[in-house]
Amino acid sequence: MSNNDRQKIDVNVNGELMSLACDVTVLDLLQILEMNNRRFVVVVNDEFMPKSMYGDTKLIHNDHCDIMT
Repeated sequence: MSNNDRQKIDVNVNGELMSLACDVTVLDLLQILEMNNRRFVVVVNDEFMPKSMYGDTKLIHNDHCDIMT
């Protein structure tokens, strides 16, 4: 396993596996998905995520993240 592989995590996003940087937050994920100007609800591992926590919540390997518009 290379250093680049160790710095990545796999996260299930709306049923699709994504390989992301190991320090990615929910807010980072939303920016990657270009969700900035849309209305949506974020659920991480079956728990509703308040918008105030998007920037402070880091995703970890094998998290399940559902973004519902």
